[in-house]
Amino acid sequence: MNHLRMFSYTARDKNGAKRSGTVEAADIHSAARKIRAMALYIIKLKEESLPAFLQKNRLTPISMNPHRTSMFHAFSNLGQKDAVFFFQQLETLFAAGVPIHEALAAITKVPQASAYTRMIEGIYRKVLLGAPLSEALRTYPKVFSETSVYLVRSGEQSGSLDTILKNLAAFLARDHEAHERMKSIMLYPMALLIITMLSVTFMTIFVLPTMASMLRDMNVPLPLPTELLLTGFAFITGHLTSAAFLVAALFLFAVSLMKTPRTRQEIDRLLLHIPIFGKLRLYAAWRIILETLSVLIASGMTFADALNMVRKATKNLALQYLLDNAYHEVSKGNRLSLVLGKSPLFPALLTSMIAAGETSGEMEQMMKRAADFCGVTATNLSTRIEALAEPIMMLFIGGIIFFFILSVILPLLGTMDALT
Repeated sequence: MNHLRMFSYTARDKNGAKRSGTVEAADIHSAARKIRAMALYIIKLKEESLPAFLQKNRLTPISMNPHRTSMFHAFSNLGQKDAVFFFQQLETLFAAGVPIHEALAAITKVPQASAYTRMIEGIYRKVLLGAPLSEALRTYPKVFSETSVYLVRSGEQSGSLDTILKNLAAFLARDHEAHERMKSIMLYPMALLIITMLSVTFMTIFVLPTMASMLRDMNVPLPLPTELLLTGFAFITGHLTSAAFLVAALFLFAVSLMKTPRTRQEIDRLLLHIPIFGKLRLYAAWRIILETLSVLIASGMTFADALNMVRKATKNLALQYLLDNAYHEVSKGNRLSLVLGKSPLFPALLTSMIAAGETSGEMEQMMKRAADFCGVTATNLSTRIEALAEPIMMLFIGGIIFFFILSVILPLLGTMDALT
C-alpha cells in the first residue's frame, strides 16, 4: 500500500491574498494539481518530513512515548459524550473543505490540554502515519463504538465520509440525549431505593432480632412478614460463601454463553420482543441501518454492496443475521422487501415502504423516509418509557417500604397485646 506524503505550500488566491497550508498526495506533482484545483497560484511547495510536521503542530511521535497510550486508556474518563463532540467538530470542519489531518490538527489546538485533546492527538498521529480514520478511532473503544468505527469505514470506502460523519453525529447526539434524559428521570427513584434498602438492612440487623427475641420469650408467634424477613436474612448470612460462589459461577456461565454466537443471537432476538423496550431497540436499530443504506446508495454504491457494508452497523446479532441473509438473497436477484418481509424483526409498514421504493425506482428516498419513520417511532416509544419509568419505580419502592413497615409494626402490636 502506497502511503500519501505530506506537502506544505504557500500560494495566492485569485484576489492576491497569500494562503498557506498542507495537502496529502502521492507525489509533488499530484500535490500541485490538488492546490491548483483550489484555484490557487503556487508560490512555494515542498514535502514535509513526518517529524518536522509533528513538531510544527507541537505533537510527539508515538514511538517517543510507548507507554502513553496504555496509561491514557487506564485513567481517562472519556465516553460517548466525547464521541458526539468529536464527530460534530470533525463534520463541521470536513464539510467546510478542510482535509481530515488539518481538521484533527485544528481540534487539538486548544489553550489547555485535556484527556480529550490527548485522544485527538493520538488519532492525529495515526492518520499522519497513513492509517485510515476508522482504524485510528478503533484505538479508543471506550469512546468510539464498533458501530461508529464501521460506519466511518463505510464512508471512507464509499467516498461519502462527509455525509456519514453528519449522520453519525446526529445519531450519537440523539442517543446520548436519550440516555442522559433517562438517567435524570431515574436518579431520584434510584437514590430513594438505595436509601430504603440501607434502612431495611439496618433495621433487619439491629432492631428486628431484638423484637423477635422479646416475642419468643412471651410465647407470641412472629408475624409472617417479620418471619420471612428474618429467615431470609439468616439464610443469606449463614450461606454467604456459598451464595457468593453461586453468583460468581452463574456470572461466568452467562459470560461463556454470551460468547457463543448462536446463544447471543437468540438472546438478542428475545430482547427485541420485550414489550415497549424491545420495540424501542428495534426501531432505533432500523433507523441507523436504513439511513446508512440511503447514504451509501446516494454515493453511487450498488444495493448489494451497500447491504454487505451495513451488516455490522448494529450490535444486535439477530439483525446482523437478517441483513446477512438479505445480502445473499439480493445478490441472487431477489427483492429486498420479500426477503425482509418474511422476518418478524422487520415491521410490516417498513416492508410496504421498501416495496414501494423498489417499484418506483426511488430506493434512496424511500430508505430515508423509512428511517425517518423509525426515528419518530423510537422517539415516541422513548417518551412513553420515560413517562412510565418513574411511577413504576416508585410503586416498586412503595411495595418494599410497605412490607418493611408491616415487618416492624406487626411485632410491636404483638408485643402490646402480650403486655395487656
